Amino acid sequence: MLARLGRAVGMLEIAYPVSPLANPAIASARAGRRMPNPELRTGGRLYQKLDPGHYTWVVRQRHGEACPHPSAPKWGGLPVVFLGHASLVDGSGPLPPVVLVRPDRYVAGAGGSVESVWSQLAVHP
Repeated sequence: MLARLGRAVGMLEIAYPVSPLANPAIASARAGRRMPNPELRTGGRLYQKLDPGHYTWVVRQRHGEACPHPSAPKWGGLPVVFLGHASLVDGSGPLPPVVLVRPDRYVAGAGGSVESVWSQLAVHP
């Protein structure tokens, strides 16, 4: 049993750049890479906000931009985490405007809009 646990823990370090969810055309958008876990100004880290059992949208809001409703059909029924323009602690690194994060904390898709991420995955809500 301990060997199985060790293999599972070791798998956390593997990226998935060649998986079906990591389209090579969007590799620069972090697909197939581990999602960063930046510190939040409100306390804690981003991973604490993500749903551990489902894909989760992470949406970075621009200054003055209205927050879309989390139950809107465009999210496909998945949980949404909205980050305000000043939510991240300085120096935590840039995040794409919209990221779909897998339950294992790898990026399934990233882009400038929800629609662009759905089109990358060839799945629509």
